Amino acid sequence: MKSIILDNGIKVQYLNRPELSLFTLNLFLLKGAVYDPPNKEGVAHFVEHILMKGPKYFKSSIEFSQFLENRGIEFDGHTTPDYICLNIKCHQSEAYKATKLMIDMLTEPSIRPTDISNEKK
Repeated sequence: MKSIILDNGIKVQYLNRPELSLFTLNLFLLKGAVYDPPNKEGVAHFVEHILMKGPKYFKSSIEFSQFLENRGIEFDGHTTPDYICLNIKCHQSEAYKATKLMIDMLTEPSIRPTDISNEKK
Protein backbone atom coordinates (compact mmCIF):
# COMPACT_ATOMS: atom_id res chain seq x y z
CA MET A 1 0.00 0.00 0.00
CA LYS A 2 1.38 3.39 -0.95
CA SER A 3 0.29 6.72 0.52
CA ILE A 4 0.39 10.25 -0.84
CA ILE A 5 -0.71 13.41 0.95
CA LEU A 6 -1.84 16.02 -1.56
CA ASP A 7 -1.11 19.74 -1.16
CA ASN A 8 -4.70 20.26 0.03
CA GLY A 9 -4.19 17.79 2.91
CA ILE A 10 -6.07 14.90 1.34
CA LYS A 11 -4.36 11.58 2.08
CA VAL A 12 -4.53 9.08 -0.79
CA GLN A 13 -3.59 5.43 -0.36
CA TYR A 14 -3.37 3.12 -3.31
CA LEU A 15 -2.53 -0.47 -3.97
CA ASN A 16 -1.29 -1.72 -7.31
CA ARG A 17 -1.14 -5.50 -7.58
CA PRO A 18 -0.39 -6.32 -11.23
CA GLU A 19 -0.38 -10.04 -10.51
CA LEU A 20 -4.05 -9.75 -9.51
CA SER A 21 -5.05 -7.18 -12.13
CA LEU A 22 -6.56 -5.26 -9.22
CA PHE A 23 -6.60 -1.51 -8.66
CA THR A 24 -7.66 -0.13 -5.28
CA LEU A 25 -7.82 3.52 -4.31
CA ASN A 26 -8.63 4.74 -0.79
CA LEU A 27 -9.12 8.44 -0.21
CA PHE A 28 -9.19 9.77 3.36
CA LEU A 29 -10.75 13.13 4.14
CA LEU A 30 -9.41 14.06 7.56
CA LYS A 31 -12.72 15.50 8.73
CA GLY A 32 -14.48 12.70 10.58
CA ALA A 33 -17.28 12.81 13.10
CA VAL A 34 -15.23 14.56 15.81
CA TYR A 35 -15.18 17.62 13.53
CA ASP A 36 -18.98 17.83 13.36
CA PRO A 37 -20.20 21.20 14.69
CA PRO A 38 -21.84 21.16 18.13
CA ASN A 39 -25.48 20.11 17.92
CA LYS A 40 -24.97 18.99 14.31
CA GLU A 41 -23.80 15.41 14.86
CA GLY A 42 -23.80 13.31 11.70
CA VAL A 43 -22.55 15.98 9.28
CA ALA A 44 -19.43 13.99 8.31
CA HIS A 45 -21.48 10.86 7.69
CA PHE A 46 -23.99 12.90 5.68
CA VAL A 47 -21.15 14.31 3.54
CA GLU A 48 -19.87 10.78 2.91
CA HIS A 49 -23.30 9.68 1.68
CA ILE A 50 -23.73 12.75 -0.56
CA LEU A 51 -20.28 12.23 -2.13
CA MET A 52 -21.20 8.61 -2.84
CA LYS A 53 -24.08 9.79 -5.06
CA GLY A 54 -21.46 10.48 -7.72
CA PRO A 55 -20.26 13.48 -9.72
CA LYS A 56 -22.75 16.03 -11.01
CA TYR A 57 -22.58 14.88 -14.63
CA PHE A 58 -24.67 11.81 -13.75
CA LYS A 59 -28.40 12.52 -13.90
CA SER A 60 -29.11 10.44 -10.81
CA SER A 61 -27.44 8.26 -8.20
CA ILE A 62 -29.06 5.28 -9.95
CA GLU A 63 -27.32 6.20 -13.22
CA PHE A 64 -24.04 6.48 -11.31
CA SER A 65 -24.57 3.06 -9.69
CA GLN A 66 -25.32 1.50 -13.08
CA PHE A 67 -22.17 3.06 -14.56
CA LEU A 68 -20.10 1.48 -11.77
CA GLU A 69 -21.82 -1.89 -12.04
CA ASN A 70 -21.44 -2.05 -15.84
CA ARG A 71 -17.68 -1.60 -15.46
CA GLY A 72 -17.19 -3.87 -12.45
CA ILE A 73 -16.15 -0.93 -10.27
CA GLU A 74 -16.83 -1.39 -6.56
CA PHE A 75 -17.31 1.81 -4.59
CA ASP A 76 -17.71 2.08 -0.84
CA GLY A 77 -17.21 4.53 1.97
CA HIS A 78 -17.26 4.85 5.72
CA THR A 79 -16.95 7.52 8.38
CA THR A 80 -14.92 7.23 11.57
CA PRO A 81 -14.34 9.78 14.32
CA ASP A 82 -11.18 10.93 12.51
CA TYR A 83 -11.90 10.69 8.79
CA ILE A 84 -14.23 9.94 5.90
CA CYS A 85 -12.86 7.19 3.65
CA LEU A 86 -13.93 6.60 0.05
CA ASN A 87 -12.76 3.37 -1.58
CA ILE A 88 -12.78 2.19 -5.19
CA LYS A 89 -11.77 -1.29 -6.39
CA CYS A 90 -11.67 -2.36 -10.01
CA HIS A 91 -9.74 -4.15 -12.71
CA GLN A 92 -6.60 -2.27 -13.68
CA SER A 93 -8.09 -1.55 -17.09
CA GLU A 94 -10.62 0.72 -15.32
CA ALA A 95 -8.07 2.42 -13.02
CA TYR A 96 -8.00 5.73 -14.89
CA LYS A 97 -11.81 5.99 -15.00
CA ALA A 98 -12.08 5.03 -11.33
CA THR A 99 -9.48 7.60 -10.27
CA LYS A 100 -11.17 10.30 -12.34
CA LEU A 101 -14.51 9.44 -10.74
CA MET A 102 -13.00 9.80 -7.27
CA ILE A 103 -11.55 13.21 -8.13
CA ASP A 104 -14.79 14.33 -9.78
CA MET A 105 -16.85 13.26 -6.75
CA LEU A 106 -14.75 15.63 -4.64
CA THR A 107 -14.45 18.53 -7.06
CA GLU A 108 -17.86 18.28 -8.76
CA PRO A 109 -20.18 16.48 -6.34
CA SER A 110 -23.76 15.90 -7.28
CA ILE A 111 -25.85 17.72 -4.70
CA ARG A 112 -29.43 17.01 -5.79
CA PRO A 113 -32.28 18.12 -3.54
CA THR A 114 -33.85 14.64 -3.73
CA ASP A 115 -30.64 13.00 -2.52
CA ILE A 116 -30.35 15.49 0.34
CA SER A 117 -33.95 14.92 1.47
CA ASN A 118 -33.53 11.13 1.22
CA GLU A 119 -30.34 11.22 3.30
CA LYS A 120 -31.96 13.35 6.01
CA LYS A 121 -34.58 10.65 6.64
